Amino acid sequence: MTQIQEDRSLLTNHVYKLRPNQAQALKMANWVNMLRSHFNWCLADRITQYNQQFIAGDYCDIRTKGEACPLTCFVSKSGASGNPWKDSKFDKEGKARNPRRSAGDIQITALPELKIARPWYAGIDSTVLQQNVKRLDVAYKNFFEGRGFPKFKNRSNFTSFTFAMGVKLQSS
Repeated sequence: MTQIQEDRSLLTNHVYKLRPNQAQALKMANWVNMLRSHFNWCLADRITQYNQQFIAGDYCDIRTKGEACPLTCFVSKSGASGNPWKDSKFDKEGKARNPRRSAGDIQITALPELKIARPWYAGIDSTVLQQNVKRLDVAYKNFFEGRGFPKFKNRSNFTSFTFAMGVKLQSS
């Protein structure tokens, strides 16, 4: 087998239908409810951050109405509350690579804080929460491609979650 063929085999995707017992089904139903709430909160956070750029006055934050210089106030087209900057990495010439983080990156980075502030989220696997934020990123990508603005979800239109996991296979 060549190296290229091996790399292609690593990109295989499998979908499995689960048949949970009653306790597992209840746990997954609770996860879906919490993930829907998390999705809606993340969407509201991005909308709030986007709308901040239209505030009249010298305010930087709608919630605290804290004054700030417009040069230091964070406003992002697809914004999310949080630190928009990451530690700069430098290329071979010593120039800083793009230190700006996307809204999805900011919200994924805030997940450990969410689990501390809301302990009931600690029971949800971290990859499931990360995939939930990525689901919102896909909704925004679709919006910028002309397919409608992301909508807040209710029980009838948020019924699943993604569990990403890696499996290592050995050939015999």
